[in-house]
Amino acid sequence: MPFGCLALRDGRNLDDISDVTDKYEIGQVLKASSSTLQLRAPPLSINQTRKEFCELCMAKDRQTNKVFVCKKFLKKDGRKVRKAAKNEILILKMVNHPNILQLIDTFETRKEYFIIQEL
Repeated sequence: MPFGCLALRDGRNLDDISDVTDKYEIGQVLKASSSTLQLRAPPLSINQTRKEFCELCMAKDRQTNKVFVCKKFLKKDGRKVRKAAKNEILILKMVNHPNILQLIDTFETRKEYFIIQEL
């Protein structure tokens, strides 16, 4: 179930990780290099030397077979990460522009936030 009624849940009515994996097949991690994106596995934080906020993964919709980008924010990484995830979700819900990747779906589990965006 996506955030839809976004009061950002405060620990209530959280999604289960199976809600994400039932709808999307989470695949390889995308790692940004200087000018291109490279596929890497197993999941790693992007640029581990400079602690980044999230992991980027490929996500394929199980019903339509469309491929998306999945941003995974770990809540255990602290308040800054949780705030960044919430802010990004709120902003993406308000923005509709051809040069900005559109928000497709969002999930909040006990341990993570998942943001699904077009590729």
